[in-house]
Amino acid sequence: KYNMKNAEKAGVPYGVYIYSPAINEDEAVEEAKFLLKHVKGYKVQLPLVIDFEYPTKDGKQVGRLADADLNKKERTAIINAFCRTVSDAGYTPALYASSYIYRGEISAKKLEKGTVIWVADYNKKVTYAGRYDIWQYSEKGKCNGVSSKYVDTNYWYTDKNTEDDNIS
Repeated sequence: KYNMKNAEKAGVPYGVYIYSPAINEDEAVEEAKFLLKHVKGYKVQLPLVIDFEYPTKDGKQVGRLADADLNKKERTAIINAFCRTVSDAGYTPALYASSYIYRGEISAKKLEKGTVIWVADYNKKVTYAGRYDIWQYSEKGKCNGVSSKYVDTNYWYTDKNTEDDNIS
């Protein structure tokens, strides 16, 4: 709430995301409703995002999402349940995931219509061949006024080509 209030005060557009460990559609809907509850009364202008990724330890996927051993159809349904709930509430939904997730763990072409595709791929170009709207190209960016050593940096592709397309 602190960040939303201050972003509004400064005139900075913002969105909100949740790092999701959902292993079924009901949990995804619950997470979407959690976000919707917390943004109520604020002027969210950018998407409400489900961050869908596997935590790793020693190069292996770990955690309840990995332990659930879901198939592609189930993972896609979970994401769609979140996105549909967000969309039905009048917000723009988005999915943040790595190229790895988009390439083989979900059916990106079957995502809810209107879902913003945000792909993390720390390479010279995106290795995922499908459509995407935002590319997170680095986790080692710098941003004046941010106290952490590094920030994630992204390109958001829009219909028009402007300098405002690079957001962090």
